[in-house]
Amino acid sequence: MVNKYATRKVATAKYGASFSLGFMAESYIDFGPYLMFIPIFLVGLLPGFIYKVIILQSINYLWGFTMVSSLWININCNGTPGNKILGWILMYYIAFLFQVFADETLDRYIRVENLSGRALKINCGNAC
Repeated sequence: MVNKYATRKVATAKYGASFSLGFMAESYIDFGPYLMFIPIFLVGLLPGFIYKVIILQSINYLWGFTMVSSLWININCNGTPGNKILGWILMYYIAFLFQVFADETLDRYIRVENLSGRALKINCGNAC
């Protein structure tokens, strides 16, 4: 497909090479110059939705922002095929669902507790 739509000719699978135009170019080829923006918009909507769900489903904001910080690695994915992008994002969400079970256990060990078993309040003055 690259040789058909690109100006430079590249080696094909016959020579053991594989090249991708990326999901934007694939959307243009599949849907044309106007409808190509629909799948691009949907691919952009999915990480935003997962970002919101992870923040809201976490036990607190610390764990939520810890999990979503690495989601932004997928922002610059212009040269990546669409099926890889969707796979990365969906596997990321599945990993988050497994992490939810471990968060409460880890959170208990990380929190500082006094002898009565209640979490300590840290006085930070006007900075809090």
